[in-house]
Amino acid sequence: MPLPRVKLILNGNPREDLVEVNGHDITAAIRGVQVGMAAGEHLAHVTLHLLSTVELDTDIAELMTSPPSGSPGESLAEFLGQIDPGELEQAALGRMNGLEGGPATVGAAVVDVLKEWAKD
Repeated sequence: MPLPRVKLILNGNPREDLVEVNGHDITAAIRGVQVGMAAGEHLAHVTLHLLSTVELDTDIAELMTSPPSGSPGESLAEFLGQIDPGELEQAALGRMNGLEGGPATVGAAVVDVLKEWAKD
């Protein structure tokens, strides 16, 4: 596969930024961008950090996956941002059976549910 053409317009204003790969606008799928070039190399290395909630057409360019590079707090905030509070509450309340060995408090039940969902 030939090297992809990447066009970056990063003005510091999300409404004006543009990320294109081989003519396909993927700006809405981007969480972050890193650009680097080693001394003596002729091509820049561009790393596009994608939102975990999007899928891209793999015909656009070769995709390589790696674990998220953000801080644990950033990853946790992204995970928690995807949770429906009502669904979490229902799942937690459904587990509260302290007399039968399950969590006896709402807080413990919520933590149990979040641990399980984080593994999925």
